[in-house]
Amino acid sequence: MIRFGPKLEREQVVLGRFVDIATEIFAITATCARAESLGNHDACGVADYFCGLARARITQLFAGVSSNSDRAGYKLAQRLLSGEKSWIEDGILR
Repeated sequence: MIRFGPKLEREQVVLGRFVDIATEIFAITATCARAESLGNHDACGVADYFCGLARARITQLFAGVSSNSDRAGYKLAQRLLSGEKSWIEDGILR
């Protein structure tokens, strides 16, 4: 909040990505801990597969932090909320 201040609503998507990254890391940790507690080789194989998928998701999330279309999406949302593009609501809300 201190870093972004009034721009926080525009930065919430970036913050959301960091939350998703932390969630993936937690899921990796919990999966590995459970597989190790079972002491089963098959469980470790399943955990390894899951962790590989989670690492791929984390890589995509980190890439999205610096390379994204958040500003364009924010500008579009502001135009939609101001009524500038009210035609998009036709047949949905009216």
